[in-house]
Amino acid sequence: MLQRMRDAGLIWPTLATIAAFLILLSLGFWQWQRMHWKRGLLDRLEAAASAAPVPLEQALQAAPAGAAARLEALRYRRVRLRGTFLNDSELHVWAPEPRQITWQVITPLRFAKPLPAPGGGAPFTHALVICGVVPAALKSPETRAGGQPAGPVDLTARIRLDEPNPAAPAPNLAKAEWFTRDLGKMVAHLKSADRVSGSFAPFFLEAVERTGGDGAPVPRLSALTLSNRHFEYALTWWGLAATLIAVFAAFASSRLRPVAPE
Repeated sequence: MLQRMRDAGLIWPTLATIAAFLILLSLGFWQWQRMHWKRGLLDRLEAAASAAPVPLEQALQAAPAGAAARLEALRYRRVRLRGTFLNDSELHVWAPEPRQITWQVITPLRFAKPLPAPGGGAPFTHALVICGVVPAALKSPETRAGGQPAGPVDLTARIRLDEPNPAAPAPNLAKAEWFTRDLGKMVAHLKSADRVSGSFAPFFLEAVERTGGDGAPVPRLSALTLSNRHFEYALTWWGLAATLIAVFAAFASSRLRPVAPE
């Protein structure tokens, strides 16, 4: 059989096909593992988002060591805190809805007392709060003064991590208009403009209730929508592996078929 395959020129094509088949098969199993990992992550996030809120300081202290692991453990965690909004420094993020143009209002908040930073470093004195959305007609803060609390407030929020869209247009800083939530750039802008000084928490806080009276932004707590299409990806890789075998089988069959005498 080996000699026959050699005579038909099938040795190297066979080896290449086996190698490609194993690679495609392994990619399918990798996506299968990713599917189960993503399901576990979604379960953890849903548990965090539905758990009773705890003081923000307590949540920070309970988070695991390591910056990346700590932030991941805090994602969507519901927390309680107290602070004062710096309403004259609010930012607006483009957030159109199906029937109207709306803007998401993000406002710096100064904690009632600095929070110790896990792992050391300067205590957190501020955070950026996602207060909710307002229609375009109420984008200007002057149109909704009644919705902007002037003194200390008690706030319940959930922690949102920084996930900027690199393809979004650049912000219009003169109008405080942004087209993606970018924590690092927002904080840098506020500090460079001498609007806020201090140490910011490395995450957003998303208010779960309105932060003021009439005219206050309305929270839009989006559902947990982490993409989990890994089952489709696994089927795609395995389908390619099956197709490769079918194509190679047809090719090899044609090369091994006896040639009819003329």
